[in-house]
Amino acid sequence: YEINVGHLDKVVLARRMTVEHAHPVDRDALFAHLAADNPQAFTYRVDLPGSSTFLGASPELVLRCRDGVATSVPLAGSAPRCPVTAPDHELINHRRRRQLLHSPKNLQEHSLVSRRVAEVFRAHAAEVTVPTGPGVVETPVIMHLASTITGRLHEGISPVELAYALHPTPAVCGWPTQQAAALINELESSDRGMYAGLVGWVDAEGNSEWALALRGGLVRDNGASGSTTTAFAGAGIVAGSDPDLEHAETDTKFRTFTRALSRTLAPTTV
Repeated sequence: YEINVGHLDKVVLARRMTVEHAHPVDRDALFAHLAADNPQAFTYRVDLPGSSTFLGASPELVLRCRDGVATSVPLAGSAPRCPVTAPDHELINHRRRRQLLHSPKNLQEHSLVSRRVAEVFRAHAAEVTVPTGPGVVETPVIMHLASTITGRLHEGISPVELAYALHPTPAVCGWPTQQAAALINELESSDRGMYAGLVGWVDAEGNSEWALALRGGLVRDNGASGSTTTAFAGAGIVAGSDPDLEHAETDTKFRTFTRALSRTLAPTTV
């Protein structure tokens, strides 16, 4: 309703899925499986107070800065990948890439994100380059429309300043930001915590790399009662979104974390 009446153009709504375990989850093994399954991703782990760990494998680079040159690769607009075990998976995935690149709904969703990132870059950098159209970035379970945006930071602008100006992008919040954030607070039943935040590093010279904390989950010990894992996934809602397809998209995104978790929990054989 809010989109149809023109109050906002996009909102990103998130789901969470919680599983109780009788025994502790091996976080080292889970992290290793996430990294092995997603070699092109930004694999992250954050150990938190209270015997909790937030970890995942994100496909999305918010900002990389090297010697004053800044790069962002916003993702928005998605389609599931056919698993490599399926017959004719290469042909099916080729067809899905073409459909994604020509989907009006997905192109609109991506445009909202890439335009906003480009605007922020132009306010903080010179020599800004923006592609005329998106390409496709793929994970083992899903493919996304992606645009690589670059620029050279203005004198006196730090990478951290640009990162704060970029975040949250319409890829994890919506557009306009204030209206989308208000609707998220109204509709989502629980706090996102670190989900959709920034994870990364910065050195003394300002070189840095920041990714969105996506495709991950929270592992929490429950003492003698075992442990709990909570996975997170979201979908961008725009005019023309199909609720069933958006729900299915979050199911696909969950698989990055749940597949690694299943491998971690599987009994080993000698």
